[in-house]
Amino acid sequence: MSFTIRGVLSASSCEDCPISLEGAAVRVYAALPDPGVTFRAAADPRHTFRIFRHADDGDQAALAAAHGPLLGEAVIGADGSYAVELAGSYQGEAVDIDLYCGTVGGHVPPHPGQVALTTLQPAWRHVAGAAAAAGGEVAAFDYALPPRLWCATLGRLGLWVICGRVTVCGTGQAVEGVTVFAFDRDWLQDDALGSAVTGPAGQFQIWYTVAQFSQTPFSPLINIELVPGPDLYFRIEGPGGVLLLDEPPSTGRTPGRQNVGPCFCADLCVPEAPPRTEPIPDFRYIGGYDYVVDIDSGPGGTGRTLGDNRAFFSGLRLSGPIGTTLGGQPLEYRFEVAPSGGSWAPVLPAQILPTLIGTSEKLVGTSLEVSEVVVNGTASPTQIAVTPAPDGWIPMPSEGDLSSGLFTPNLNMIVLDSTTIAAWTPVDVGAIMAGDSLPLADLVSDQLFGIRLRVRQAGLPATETAGGECQTLAIDNTLYNHVNKKGSWVPTQVDGQLDVTSVNVAELIGSPCGGVTTSLTVLVTAAHPNLGQVGLSMVGGGSSYGFTLPPATPGQVAGTATYGFSLSTLKPCAYLVTLETQVLLTTGDNVPDPLYDQVAFCKR
Repeated sequence: MSFTIRGVLSASSCEDCPISLEGAAVRVYAALPDPGVTFRAAADPRHTFRIFRHADDGDQAALAAAHGPLLGEAVIGADGSYAVELAGSYQGEAVDIDLYCGTVGGHVPPHPGQVALTTLQPAWRHVAGAAAAAGGEVAAFDYALPPRLWCATLGRLGLWVICGRVTVCGTGQAVEGVTVFAFDRDWLQDDALGSAVTGPAGQFQIWYTVAQFSQTPFSPLINIELVPGPDLYFRIEGPGGVLLLDEPPSTGRTPGRQNVGPCFCADLCVPEAPPRTEPIPDFRYIGGYDYVVDIDSGPGGTGRTLGDNRAFFSGLRLSGPIGTTLGGQPLEYRFEVAPSGGSWAPVLPAQILPTLIGTSEKLVGTSLEVSEVVVNGTASPTQIAVTPAPDGWIPMPSEGDLSSGLFTPNLNMIVLDSTTIAAWTPVDVGAIMAGDSLPLADLVSDQLFGIRLRVRQAGLPATETAGGECQTLAIDNTLYNHVNKKGSWVPTQVDGQLDVTSVNVAELIGSPCGGVTTSLTVLVTAAHPNLGQVGLSMVGGGSSYGFTLPPATPGQVAGTATYGFSLSTLKPCAYLVTLETQVLLTTGDNVPDPLYDQVAFCKR
């Protein structure tokens, strides 16, 4: 019989500011069978909510002590939905539901963390159709995190947000398509926190991290402001850089703007809406990152994200303001890439993944037909395909109207398949067993590239002009083949892994069913050029146990783990050892899920 918990999770930081939880993970654990489980299951989630800090804060032990074994997890989709299929050992009892925030709506927190949402006694029901015949059971859990809880979570994650709306003063008319810049009034120098373009309702969100307002001219030695916390003031620019609002820095020291928390709700107004005009094409974003302020992208930079030192991999969404015309004429655009110190080369059609660049609305009789407009797409009744020229130039669809098709760009330009510019032959690590170190040659360094946008009037090379340039971007598409998994318990080799994550128990080598009696030797190997957090834990006999990892070297942790518990106190039982790793990579919109390896043994 299978059990699946599904539902919708959402959050808000202000009354009218919904936050996307896309990319976060719902984790379901067996609830500990203590006397309070019934009361927790009946309680409102607001009273069972608990934040587990990231590993650096030492809360991994608290996390392990709060729950039973992990039964399953699932990533939240764009619409907030999720579906977690529980492990085969589950029999219908109460469960704990947590939310792991390794990424939130395309934003990567400096300190990924986990929160306990609730203890749930699921109300199971048979699902309809073939699945029901197979004994499938489904239960639901929907929840909207209120601003108080969500903002507390953001504060712990080190990821802060400004939610706001821009209107015309005195009228309430929404102002669309203007750029809002947020600044922190500092004691020696003001910090630029970020910017965002307002949508159709005049709404905007600006995401930033604690590091952006805690840095001083003396960082990293001194990261203390005279007044802690961001003290906000704003500037608003219309198309073409027309200044609509320019608050003095002293505004950041006024009540309501000084020392704001992780969530700030801003109602801003301008004297009048800017006239509609041609936007200036400006490639500015790689996924959700503004490469000017969020990435060390200048000459000689690392090319990694400033908040959490991530390199980039896989498909990269390149975007920014761009219109349909240039100088009053139809516009076309092309991206170019250059390796560090090399020459620029065009991004050709085969290097572009299907990219949604906007929508087209058309009135047919009294019905409104809406189609997606997709570069390298497939023409269909609901999709308009835009085909790049063989040399990479992409024709921007004309704005049109409702009778012919009204095109509305969404800022996306292309999704660049980064493996076409930074492809490495997968590294074979079949000879590397748990506990072994990788040769340094297998820890391939990031490759650095520049990416720039070129625009011109369609078919007129003489009108070609620059449209924005990211001077340095770190790309790492390393893969590992024949990674040894499951130790001597169920020896397996896996291809196409983002890193090497291997664990074994030395006492099982040569005798996988021999068990452990008087000694326990846990061997680990975790390796990747951009290796992040590494964790090692063990469960069994009704308890959980921690380990101390061997000393880290650049890009890897390898050797024998140590532990503080007494082996003689372990009950005769089955035990499961889990090695969990994270790699510091991002597409700009998402980060890889943690990678795992496990080995089981019996204590005799």
